[in-house]
Amino acid sequence: MIGNIVGRAVTNTSSAQHPTVDELRLTLFKAVLNGNEQEAKNVLDTFPDLIHAKTKTGNKSLLHIASANGHESICRLLLEKGHESNPVSDSGKTPYSCTNNKTIRFLLAQHHKNILCEKFYTFNKTSESVYAADQQDFKEVLNLTSPGLKENATIAFSSMSPCTSTEHITELPHIVTVFREQELMMPYFGELLMVHENEFVENLSKLADSFIEKKTPLAERIEVNQSSFHLFKSYAYSKSISYGIERFPFLRDLPEESDRPDIAEAKKMFLAFQAGRLLQHSGLCSREQYHFLKTQSLLFQSTMPFVLDYLGACDLKINDDNTKSTRCIKISEEISLKYETPEMK
Repeated sequence: MIGNIVGRAVTNTSSAQHPTVDELRLTLFKAVLNGNEQEAKNVLDTFPDLIHAKTKTGNKSLLHIASANGHESICRLLLEKGHESNPVSDSGKTPYSCTNNKTIRFLLAQHHKNILCEKFYTFNKTSESVYAADQQDFKEVLNLTSPGLKENATIAFSSMSPCTSTEHITELPHIVTVFREQELMMPYFGELLMVHENEFVENLSKLADSFIEKKTPLAERIEVNQSSFHLFKSYAYSKSISYGIERFPFLRDLPEESDRPDIAEAKKMFLAFQAGRLLQHSGLCSREQYHFLKTQSLLFQSTMPFVLDYLGACDLKINDDNTKSTRCIKISEEISLKYETPEMK
């Protein structure tokens, strides 16, 4: 009998000295909630897999909790330990959307940008710089990153609105990409932006490479670059649309009132700034370029029928007497108005 009592005492002592995974999980959540960085680090050092822990109600991550409570150091610790950079809760919230703390938002956006760059960017010759900037700082970052490169061409563009400089192309241009944080951090849609921009920049770099090899005169380079812009955009949108509907099948469906907020927003952005813009830019291509797309680009051939059916289901009221290019632009504008998607200027 004494042996049984001693045995139970040893068992209880052992349990106290070695907490269970559930107990450690609770300790970790409390540490993150209260901003106790050292305790959170101790738990994660012992059980690294707990970095993926979620709340039982709401499916919130540790990063959701740290971000919502303004704990900058905890957010940094979690990202260093391998936490997912842009997780989505059951309510459609991300850690980025849970806070107005600019420092935390910047930290999250830079980390997520780096993750997406590693996943999608495939430069081999071009020296690239990729930035993510808050809406308030966007123009300042664009001005700081673009005009300073005087010896090479500077091709700087936002997630949707490019601005180009083609002066003094004597070697491969330094290409600067500046994303708006708010768009890059949109669930699902941020990935499509990266796919789009990578495809667009790849084509620009190949074009610049051909200019240099053939020693094409400056005036001709500028003319070709401008005429190729809509062709390159058509390629890029075809690539991102194809990726999007394969990676996120719900994007095949139009927005519905029953959609979760993050799903609804992703659908609206996909509709206005992927499907609508493919139609717009392909419509602005020259006759020869459009013929090339239709006959030589398998991606465009498979994507365009989907886009036409998709846009046709929107019941958009477009005047039939508009020119082809005007009609394409009008469709994009109608989509933005119909689904209340903010314009990207």
